[in-house]
Amino acid sequence: MSLLTSQEFRATRPKRDAHGMEPEICRGFEVWGHAIPQDGRYGASGPITSGPKLIEGSGVLATYDTADEARAVGHSWARAWVDTNG
Repeated sequence: MSLLTSQEFRATRPKRDAHGMEPEICRGFEVWGHAIPQDGRYGASGPITSGPKLIEGSGVLATYDTADEARAVGHSWARAWVDTNG
């Protein structure tokens, strides 16, 4: 059994954002749903990445009362972008 180098280990770990969320893989792209704190509410954002590269970002779509709601809207936007453009 061979040991992994640190670079190989990082490459095999699932990606996670600052809140421990993992991306959904959609047609080879990683789609994220982010909740950005804004004055007691959360802004929804849906970045799409491929490896370390940002492919597209939604900016703030709207604000919501909960982080889960904002993340869900961001994911939905990102999936729709991939369905249309990916």
